[in-house]
Amino acid sequence: MEFLRRTRGYNLNDIMSNKSALTRINRIVQVAEGPVIMTTSGGKFSALLPHLVRRATGRDIPLIFVDTRHYTKPTYDMITYLQEQSFDVRVYASNYEQDQLQQDFPDWWNDTADGYSQATFEKVVRMIKHEPLERAIDDIQPEMWLSGLTSFKTAERANKSIIEYNAMEIVKLHPIIDWQQKDVEDYLAWHSLPRNEHHFDISKGMSQKNECGIHTTFGE
Repeated sequence: MEFLRRTRGYNLNDIMSNKSALTRINRIVQVAEGPVIMTTSGGKFSALLPHLVRRATGRDIPLIFVDTRHYTKPTYDMITYLQEQSFDVRVYASNYEQDQLQQDFPDWWNDTADGYSQATFEKVVRMIKHEPLERAIDDIQPEMWLSGLTSFKTAERANKSIIEYNAMEIVKLHPIIDWQQKDVEDYLAWHSLPRNEHHFDISKGMSQKNECGIHTTFGE
């Protein structure tokens, strides 16, 4: 991996551990020679990362939104907001409509129901969320991927590092992974950024406790 070659001899996670999110983004993105992307779910705090990255770099990095075709209006409103702020939003949509999925895999997303199948759930999530992201990665061929993951949301995310390297040779940068919820709330308030209080991600199931796998399948 070229990024590893260019940073050989440096433990970047140690170096960046006591740096601000702005500094992490600015310094690490400067090292990238290939394309850089961000991803967004259109969720509650999705206005934060693009704003932070623009402040840190002065650049409008492509912002990938994977449209499962199952989001509700507040999430699409958040994406519209990001487009209106002139972020480089690139939408990659699922090839499967809701009716088709419901017919082929009835109630696949209801992880609270009797007869729920985790295997079927994961199969559908791969179809509606992983496949569109794979198209985005194939199109852009990024060297670096910036994510707004925060460790306070799930135990799985608590184990994430600031910088990770995956088998696809993409550098994953999680500049706010160590932020607490108050840090996020304070940033949004200080910069008068909107929240999506009614985000529902079907790829996390009815319970919203499943992981969609984006940051595990594409993060390892």
